Amino acid sequence: MEKCYESIIKYFFFICNLIFALAGLCMVAFGAYVQIDSKLYQQFIGSDYVFLTTFIIVVGIIIFVIAFFGCCGSCSENTCMVYTFAFLLFFILLAQFGAAIAAFVLKINPGEEIKTHMERGLDNYGDNDHEGITNTWDAVQEQLGCCGVSNFTDWRQTSKFSDGGVPDSCCKNEVSLCGQQGFEERAIYTIGCLELVNSVFVDNMSVIGAVALVFGLIEMVGVIIACTLGDRIHRAKHYHRFD
Repeated sequence: MEKCYESIIKYFFFICNLIFALAGLCMVAFGAYVQIDSKLYQQFIGSDYVFLTTFIIVVGIIIFVIAFFGCCGSCSENTCMVYTFAFLLFFILLAQFGAAIAAFVLKINPGEEIKTHMERGLDNYGDNDHEGITNTWDAVQEQLGCCGVSNFTDWRQTSKFSDGGVPDSCCKNEVSLCGQQGFEERAIYTIGCLELVNSVFVDNMSVIGAVALVFGLIEMVGVIIACTLGDRIHRAKHYHRFD
């Protein structure tokens, strides 16, 4: 009965590590996808998002390596590898909880940072020295169907469009000079881009934080199982030594 119980723990632990390994690969893929998908918006989103996606990729790689230790330890019944797995998993667990808490806290702060970058980018739009911000504004307005920060009138506060015009990327049917002074309001996007950009990046932070917390709870179970298995292996070896 005792051996049957140990075997169940051993194989359950092995299956858990396979799941952890797959989850690690998924985190790497997810982090890479977010980085690539948000690359066009990096002029607005600031460094917090870049750090977060990089953190997700690094954690995914570490979890995959840790899961490898766990699989090897359970198969070879190596106490040292099992305890190493438990220690590393507990360490990354603490890091994930910290990242999850940061994701909830950053839900408010990045919105202000995005707004600051967008307002600053209005004045730099069209300058030869700020081609990146020009391309970002055009891409955001075209893809999200918006114009300006709060609304299309924000462009009137800039020297380039003080005559009342807007960038051509604000036009619903974009053609050359479609946004110049005298355009019909119904022909352009009138809502601002700030709320839409926030919905793409900021609102998803809470989702990322929630997923990290749930995954952290699963890892906590993994730590407990690893410690239980390590103790069983140690006791079995100690018993056979004196048998």
